[in-house]
Amino acid sequence: MTRADQQFIAQARTAFDANEWTECCSAYTDARVAGETFVPKDFEQRGMASYWTGDAAEAIADLENASSAFAQIGDRDAEARAALLTARVANLTGRDTIAAVHLGRAGELLADASESPIQAVFQWSLADLTSRVDETAGRPLFEAVLAMAQRVEDATAEALALSGLARLDVHDGAVEVGLRRTSAAAALALAGEVETIAAGGVLCSAIWTHRDAGDWNGAAEWTDAALRWTERAKVAMYPGLCRFHRCEVLRVHGELDAALVDAEEACEELDRLNRPIAGYGYRELGEIRLRGGDDSGAESAFSAALEHGVDPNPGLARLRLARGQAVSARRGLEDALSAPDDTARGDRPFLLPVLVAACLADDDVDAARAVSVMLDDLAEQYDTDAHRAAAHQARADVALVEGRLADARSAARLAWQGWVSVDLPHDAAIALETLGQVALAVGERDEGLLDLRTAHATFERIGSAHDAMRIASRLTELEGPDGSARGERAFMFTDIVDSTPLQSLLGDAKWIQLLAWHDRTLREVFTAHSGEVVKHQGDGFFVAFPTGRDALRCGCETQRVLAQHRDVAGFAPDVRIGVHEGEAIQRDGDWFGHAVTKTSRVAAEGSGGEVLCTDAVLASVPEAEIARTTSVTLKGIDEPVAIHVVKACA
Repeated sequence: MTRADQQFIAQARTAFDANEWTECCSAYTDARVAGETFVPKDFEQRGMASYWTGDAAEAIADLENASSAFAQIGDRDAEARAALLTARVANLTGRDTIAAVHLGRAGELLADASESPIQAVFQWSLADLTSRVDETAGRPLFEAVLAMAQRVEDATAEALALSGLARLDVHDGAVEVGLRRTSAAAALALAGEVETIAAGGVLCSAIWTHRDAGDWNGAAEWTDAALRWTERAKVAMYPGLCRFHRCEVLRVHGELDAALVDAEEACEELDRLNRPIAGYGYRELGEIRLRGGDDSGAESAFSAALEHGVDPNPGLARLRLARGQAVSARRGLEDALSAPDDTARGDRPFLLPVLVAACLADDDVDAARAVSVMLDDLAEQYDTDAHRAAAHQARADVALVEGRLADARSAARLAWQGWVSVDLPHDAAIALETLGQVALAVGERDEGLLDLRTAHATFERIGSAHDAMRIASRLTELEGPDGSARGERAFMFTDIVDSTPLQSLLGDAKWIQLLAWHDRTLREVFTAHSGEVVKHQGDGFFVAFPTGRDALRCGCETQRVLAQHRDVAGFAPDVRIGVHEGEAIQRDGDWFGHAVTKTSRVAAEGSGGEVLCTDAVLASVPEAEIARTTSVTLKGIDEPVAIHVVKACA
């Protein structure tokens, strides 16, 4: 057959060199119909073109034909190369048995061969398989591949070896070394010095390595670089994989809508092109759906991840915790952490924080504390902002449950600062929620509400439905559905006894002077005891205090100041004071509720010069001296109320 008769073959080879994969496959099909003659290289090129268009079965068949054709002409190196390509394609598409057969054939062909680029890539394949189950054993193999690749000056094997070592470095805590190696490998891939099928894997590994290191900004940068590479290389095998990485980056940065679109499309592509990797896509899809409040959709995605052979934790554990299934969540996380593969080792920084939450939900504080220590060790090992923030958050969670509020506040603040520094808004809002809980627990209501409202606003903005609902529920408890504030306070009512006859006796001018002195004197005492005047009507005050101790001390001090003035000046009005402590609702600067009403009724039972209080207040000040106690039925309150007349309060 003449050169002119090989026109379709020529078109196919030109299309292959230009990365026009569909045109290449079409031209080879036309060549076959036309009866044009294929040389072994044509089978190999058609196989790779088929792979890049997503036809894995056709790709493997053509690559097997290439191996046979090279064997027939006695080209052992070329046959080994084709066998390695077949094994690689089979491995990437979930055909592990076929991959093992062809990798074994490549080993036979290269058993007595000298060092070469093909030998280096074969040795990398063995190192990669070994490291997936035993990273310690894989390291010397990768180092040997790197040395061989540099001796034979092969960029493909060098980039693959650097990528393998980089992940091991990061997992061993040598993050800076690992990221340098990752950059070197990716630079070779982007420069076009690495075979296309290897270049995609190198760029994928760069994203994963930065992600495992907690460097989400670096992961985002390499994701963008990988997507640009896929466009230039015109490959269909890697877009789904790259998009899966990108949607994970989008999720942690709070862009849930974009992440959901990418994840759904990535899973569809990967299901068609790369089923083993599709499981990771479904795991991420479940995480996104769960954060967005779609529990059933999340469960479906996690189930799909399992079907593809990928452990869906920590996302599945989060779903179980949301459903109150702490035991099963904990068991799943512990199983994931014990898996003997490199992926589980890389996932430790993401599994352990959820395990802390699961242990706390399972009322096992000792176990939670032990896991928190493991996170501290990882943070020290990795020394990156994200992993340090995760360790701080775990310590805050444990300290909060144990009642160590100062420790919880300190750790939560460090976590918040860390998450903000790496721009992870969801995690930063979780830390703010913890800070809000601590502030409320120590009586700093305004600060606590501000932290919770800010966390809620963040969850709302990024579409984190479950978290937003949880904070909204807590805020409703504290504030009421209309924006009013609910909380514990001590309340005091005061008024002048027999004020009407006294005003008549003194006359308006002197009454006004007396009232001005009374108001000024009482306000000074209120302020000195952290009292906030809620209302002042006529000769009476309604005052709110942070605690019952503050209120009772203020009441006793008020009566002491009035009595002292009486001794010095000869007269002071008789004032009665009632104090009660309880939960009420604040709205527009006023307080409402049963506790307020009860305080008013208690005050009305008093006589001039008395301070009356309830059991709720006395529980806060057990050392108070009580003159007498009576049981009184108050208007609007069914049960009798014990009212104590306080003689003195230290």
